[in-house]
Amino acid sequence: MVLHEQVRAVLLRLLAEQAVLGALAATVDGLIIDTLALSAEDAERLGAASALLARHALARGERSGVVALGTGALAFALGERILVAALLDATLAGQSIPSFLTSAADQLDAVLMSER
Repeated sequence: MVLHEQVRAVLLRLLAEQAVLGALAATVDGLIIDTLALSAEDAERLGAASALLARHALARGERSGVVALGTGALAFALGERILVAALLDATLAGQSIPSFLTSAADQLDAVLMSER
């Protein structure tokens, strides 16, 4: 399976989670690799916001976070070289980072390492 297909498969599993409205994979500095269920404009905004939040999280020694957004939330998880972000509906807003998001970041890191 080629890299794009592997990334897409991980994002599809994320999107299958009930509370996930849209998801993306990006480099840790916010360069979009792939998205699902997001417009191009929303993906760019989500990627930029997630990268900024991720830098702040790393400064605090953290690798994930959730930020409330009106009726939903933006959640992100960092791997070593990958950032995974998702828009969540209100059912998960205000809760801790979903384990499926950190798992997706770990899976995508493994995919990138296998491509070396």
